[in-house]
Amino acid sequence: HRSYSVLVKMMARVRRGNSSMVILATVLGVLGIVSVLMTQGGVRAENTGRLGRYYASGSVGRTALHSAAFNTASTHRVFAPTRDDIKMQTSWGRNSPVTMPRNSYRPVSPFTSFASQSPRAISTTAVTTNPLIEMKDTPSAFPPFDRITADTVVDGIRDILKDCDDKLGELEKSVKPTWGELVEPLEKLSDPLERTWGAVQHLKMVRDSDALREAVEAIQPEVVQMSLKIKQSQAIDFKTLKDSKEYADFSEAQKRIVEAQMLSAKLSGRELSGEKQQEFNKIQQRLAELSTAFGNNVLDATKAYSVLKKEKEDVKGLPDSALALAAQSARAKGHEDATPENGPWLFTLDI
Repeated sequence: HRSYSVLVKMMARVRRGNSSMVILATVLGVLGIVSVLMTQGGVRAENTGRLGRYYASGSVGRTALHSAAFNTASTHRVFAPTRDDIKMQTSWGRNSPVTMPRNSYRPVSPFTSFASQSPRAISTTAVTTNPLIEMKDTPSAFPPFDRITADTVVDGIRDILKDCDDKLGELEKSVKPTWGELVEPLEKLSDPLERTWGAVQHLKMVRDSDALREAVEAIQPEVVQMSLKIKQSQAIDFKTLKDSKEYADFSEAQKRIVEAQMLSAKLSGRELSGEKQQEFNKIQQRLAELSTAFGNNVLDATKAYSVLKKEKEDVKGLPDSALALAAQSARAKGHEDATPENGPWLFTLDI
């Protein structure tokens, strides 16, 4: 409110034609508005430019807004924590911890200051959206990793698979061997699944958990099956497109895309039929299963390995940052007196 008062007084004193003062007043005004929105906690700007959802939180600790707020199909009574109660980490691949004392909730509104609000619930359905489905419907620069949890994976990916299957059926009925009626619609069809499944796989690598592993293993066979269904579709024929007159006018990049799609379809069993194709599909499912199991084993081995060094000669030449991290790891494992200068130092492969 003070920022707004200062802005009003400044604008009243701006003389006509003094462009520098107008620009200064405008900048201060924008900064003031942004500051108000940011300090009201619980409101964040989505990549689409709209004001974000009201984050829900109960007394359940760090995963409250990750799971409870986004997995119920009904209207929520939403509360937002006070600014001082929130501690957020925004780096990819980590949880965004939310810690707050019980019963310290304030309602949040993007348009009204906290001072004018009474402590009551706000009804909204905005938080009911699965973040993976949201990625499908609203492509953004970065996946909402802080909201993708094991609880959202199966339902979210399954919804996207159904949508992909429906669009594939429509495309097969109307497809023509042209760039605009084959390549572009196929890209739009497969892109949501590739982006969301890629985000889940990335999250599993950097924030591994038993629950996330179970979710990935549960839905992975359906993802593989849909991928094979797209590649093996007889209606989607890139060879016909390559043999068309239009192909001669394609750019080198377009020709490369067509050729890559042809090769990918061939390697995915499109030219097989009957029992041979069925056997191929079984092998692909088994390969996906083994690949996931191997990745899990690598993660487990990586997290399990460590080596403790106690002599300064053993760490000679290492940068201070590495020694500080190694000492921190040692303290976390019970070596309470570990320091970057004197050790001991615990080194792991979990980077």
